[in-house]
Amino acid sequence: MRYHCNGKIRKYILEMSNIVSKLNTLKTELPAELLILFVLNSLPPQFNQLKSNYNTHKEKWSLNELIGYCVQEEERMKQERTESAHMVYTSKRQGKIKKFEPVKDDAAKGPTQKKHAKVEDTCFFFRKGGHIKKECPKYHVWRAKKICSLL
Repeated sequence: MRYHCNGKIRKYILEMSNIVSKLNTLKTELPAELLILFVLNSLPPQFNQLKSNYNTHKEKWSLNELIGYCVQEEERMKQERTESAHMVYTSKRQGKIKKFEPVKDDAAKGPTQKKHAKVEDTCFFFRKGGHIKKECPKYHVWRAKKICSLL
C-alpha cells in the first residue's frame, strides 16, 4: 500500500493504522514503531525531507506526531505547487487545403528592387566607379597573388 498524493495524508495514515489494529486482533503483534516505519517507507519522494528529518532525530515519534508532521509537509507542498493549464486548439479546417487567389494589385506585391546603372556602382576594393568588386581586375590580380602565397 502506497500513498500517491491523491487524497489527504491523514486519512491514509489512519487507514494504515486501522490495518495494523486488525492484524493485532488476529494475534499478530506489530509495534507502533514498525507502523511508523511502514508509513514513512510508503511515502513518495516528495516527502524525502520528512524522512531524513525523522532519521536524524534521536527520539522516535508517536503516531499522532507523525500525522501532524505529514499534514504540515502536505500543506507546504500544496503552497509550493504552481497551477498550470494546457491549452488545446483544434481547427475546423483540419485536412482542407487553402486555395489562394492571385493578387492583381502591383502595390500589394511589395517593394521592387531598383536596378542601378553600372556607372553608379563603385568598387569596394579599387574605390572607383564603373565596376563592382567581383569584376575588378586589380582585385583578381591581388587574389591570385594571395592564393599563390598560401600554397
